Amino acid sequence: MKKAWYAALVSLASASLGLAQLDSNSITIDASRAIGLQADQAVFSLDVKSGLDVSLDDVLAALEGSGITMANLSSIRGQGPSLLPATTNDRGLVWVFNVTVPLNRITAETASLTALQRTISIRNNGLSLSFDVMGSQVSPQRQQPDQCPIEGLLADALSQARKLGEAAGVSVGPVIALSDGSSSPGSYFGLNSYPGIGFAIQSSGASSIGAFRYVNPPRVLFCFISVKFQLLRYQ
Repeated sequence: MKKAWYAALVSLASASLGLAQLDSNSITIDASRAIGLQADQAVFSLDVKSGLDVSLDDVLAALEGSGITMANLSSIRGQGPSLLPATTNDRGLVWVFNVTVPLNRITAETASLTALQRTISIRNNGLSLSFDVMGSQVSPQRQQPDQCPIEGLLADALSQARKLGEAAGVSVGPVIALSDGSSSPGSYFGLNSYPGIGFAIQSSGASSIGAFRYVNPPRVLFCFISVKFQLLRYQ
């Protein structure tokens, strides 16, 4: 009799896409959920244009007081000569910085960067600043395992175990082993980030080429848990 219900459970588990692992006295269920995450940060992209003889230290000095550091530097690209007739030489560098702020601070950050833009322009030291809101993203805090619904995952595992047990004529007993709930950030669109080479013609007619890092922030949190239940035969 024992062999019969065990064989039935093995067959049912095999039909359940590998969600269950069995031995003669227990069953292990892997439960998972995909949790949609709401963006809570805005990402600003800042372009600081300079001549070819300007160093990173010079650029950071111009940004002093804004809280922007080397850690915010996203890329450096060269700006080539204008493709359209122009009276000035457009050769130089574009230093690209990314700054993240909470969504409720977009207005305040815009005002702060506008003031910085005005200050750099007044100094007339060959630098210019432009910025824009590049998009939104989910903060690292919202991607942590403690955001996973452990109680819900445990309920899912118990439900699956009971279905398999009832079909095989056995009951599910207490939990005898439980993995820590864990998570991994995912994305609706595939890769989270990748390097590349870009070429752009700006509205002013200037062309630029350089290395970029395109970021596609995760918007889904994949949570999973492994639960081992004791199996009890009906008397």
